[in-house]
Amino acid sequence: MNKKIVLGLLACVMIALPMVSAVMPTQHIYMTMKTPVPTGPYPWVDGAWGRLNVNNNHQNFVFNGHELCPGDEYTLMYYYEVWPEGIYLGEGTINCEGDIHIDGYLPDCLPTYDYGTPTSDEYDGIGGKVWLIPSEYVTDGSNGLVTFSWHPTEILFETSLLI
Repeated sequence: MNKKIVLGLLACVMIALPMVSAVMPTQHIYMTMKTPVPTGPYPWVDGAWGRLNVNNNHQNFVFNGHELCPGDEYTLMYYYEVWPEGIYLGEGTINCEGDIHIDGYLPDCLPTYDYGTPTSDEYDGIGGKVWLIPSEYVTDGSNGLVTFSWHPTEILFETSLLI
């Protein structure tokens, strides 16, 4: 192949590669348990944990949770500070090793919340929270919405916002 053509193709690939990575960002959000305290953000604790991987370009996600109670059913939801409501993302049952796998697609146009306000000590940014909640505390709603009851010692909370 002609040397100029090869160099031209190589230059095109080098120019296009950064654009591809900018168009398909992936978020990795670790999730863990917290200890309720009367004031301020709840501190993280050891125990059950998970990781949510989101491909923002295709809006698909994969969540894997670990060290949970086998046989229990959990619901993954997106919370954006509209109490006690969230957006259903998926659900699953913990296997005999204490693991859960949930995958799916994020709904179009997820609402966001501005956590950069003086009332928030937890985050500085705009986005939403993702929680893994025991399904027994979640009530199906309409149009992909769910309501939930508050049992913070049994929830896996995000360690960063979904943006």
